Amino acid sequence: MLSSSDETENSKKILKILIRISAYPQISMILTNARYQSIIVKFILDTFDRKDETHDDATLVCKRTFLIIHEGYKQNPEVVLKITKDFLPTIMTNLSKPFCALAEAHKPEILRLMTDSVAYLPEAYVQQHVKECPKESKIWIKNLKSGLIQLLSTRQAPATRDDSFKLIGFLLQRLGPEWIFPQISLEAVTKSTSASPKKKPSPASLLASMETLSLSDVDVDKKFASLVVHLTCVEMRVLMDQLADDLTPADERTNKGVFTTEDEANQEKTRKEQVLPLTYEILEVSIGYLVRVSESEDSLENGLFDATGILKIQESLQGAFAAILDYLKDLQSSVDASPQTLASNMVYLASLRILSVWLMEDDSLHAQAASLVPPLEAVVRYCKSKSSRKSLLRLLEPILDRFHELSLD
Repeated sequence: MLSSSDETENSKKILKILIRISAYPQISMILTNARYQSIIVKFILDTFDRKDETHDDATLVCKRTFLIIHEGYKQNPEVVLKITKDFLPTIMTNLSKPFCALAEAHKPEILRLMTDSVAYLPEAYVQQHVKECPKESKIWIKNLKSGLIQLLSTRQAPATRDDSFKLIGFLLQRLGPEWIFPQISLEAVTKSTSASPKKKPSPASLLASMETLSLSDVDVDKKFASLVVHLTCVEMRVLMDQLADDLTPADERTNKGVFTTEDEANQEKTRKEQVLPLTYEILEVSIGYLVRVSESEDSLENGLFDATGILKIQESLQGAFAAILDYLKDLQSSVDASPQTLASNMVYLASLRILSVWLMEDDSLHAQAASLVPPLEAVVRYCKSKSSRKSLLRLLEPILDRFHELSLD
């Protein structure tokens, strides 16, 4: 039997066998058994302090199980959904419960395990399980939000901060906008207001109340959404500064662009390749939320935020998009900013697209954004002239249309 207190070699041998099983598609699906996987997860949680070979092996088996589900779902989604009907609610509950505990010392490690694992799960798979298990899903989703609030409210190592954004982004892709901005009923708002103390809680009491799960679902949702939007905007400004620094020749850069270790360089690479795209998705969902609120009086009255809260979100977004605009202006004025180069720059294309969406809803940056149009027009002309680049026109032409529409206003 797999046990963290096993003083023999049995646990080690069992885990080696499970690793071998995970390599064979014909039998690997047995690892998705919720009871078996719960034992593995418990072993991982119990062995964080020692982090020996058995801990690493158990972690590997757990992550591979999520990959097995991913591969199996591609082949036969209906069968995999049926076989693993208890897997997601059970495992996510087992992982999220200690994750939301205030006294949990290994919160960053649990976060990393969940982030690496959830990344494998197909969107439709998660959505189906959440739909079929609403009660269990509500519990682990609230647990995740509570744990993330604790991490986002305190200073963390860069890797933990990045893992937080990645988990938020991965779940946004799988759960949709409701993950960050859930629809809240008037009944829930009234219940939360009547149950909440009149005195504003301190950060310490806020975390303590989360420890006992005394915060209502609405309070958790409000705090989570507010933190996610604000910190995503801060993160975006930092990322844009780093990208702008990359435009400077290496011998002219400040120390902030020089890495002293390979780990730091890899961390920076991860931020630009994985965290940046996810922050763009969070920003786009935030824009959609503001639009929804502005178009519906009920959304404001019964939603997450009052008018003051909405204004704070808008101000945070304005700062983030001003940073994106500044980076784009620096990029297009850099030495190597030909239409050919810009058409190959995914950050340029993604930044233009998300900025154009924001400019359609907010006019505070219209004047400064005018200088982006001529280079964009040149990129569109270049893509039209090259058969290998014509596929980009589906992305670029709507962006250009938005800028032209703004210029007509």
